[in-house]
Amino acid sequence: MSKNKMSNKAEAEAMANVKAGLVPGVEPRDISDEESEQAFLEEMSVSEDRLCFMEFDRDQMNSGVEFGDFLMRLPDSARGQVVLSFSGWADDPRELYDIPEVIACCEAIVSGKDLSIDARRSRTANILAVLCDESRFEPSMGPVAYEVAGRLWLVTLLFQKACLIRSGATVSRSIPEARKICEHLMKYTSSPRVATS
Repeated sequence: MSKNKMSNKAEAEAMANVKAGLVPGVEPRDISDEESEQAFLEEMSVSEDRLCFMEFDRDQMNSGVEFGDFLMRLPDSARGQVVLSFSGWADDPRELYDIPEVIACCEAIVSGKDLSIDARRSRTANILAVLCDESRFEPSMGPVAYEVAGRLWLVTLLFQKACLIRSGATVSRSIPEARKICEHLMKYTSSPRVATS
């Protein structure tokens, strides 16, 4: 996993290209209010093969539970189509997986609030199902594809001890281990997902 300054720069460039309409089939999504959220839910009810980038700003770190609730409301047609982008940390020298606020936010996204173990497991599985599998980017991006904040990225953040290999100053991600954890967790997904209003 590269330094998050580099990741932020790459993400910023990717978002600029998305916003400029230079990436076919990929759209930036803003769900900052109830109206835009409802419009997005209605759009995603129609199955289309496109990716939706959702930027999660540093100021939104305390709204992980609510964002996870939103992801849970996405219809079955949204599977594998959402990419998270964490912004606002470019000036921080730490990696994203070393920033407690980012980890706590991601844990809140997948764990929810005051849920039983079974409900938490189901929520995690359903949220992972909505997120994009980074291998989708691999043909065009190569190894850089795994810097995209999709399923494997989120699992790596949450299961650092299993997925991160630290050797001196070098840290790399174990993609096979992250994928194995993903596949195990996603066994608990409900099928089909049902959108709720």
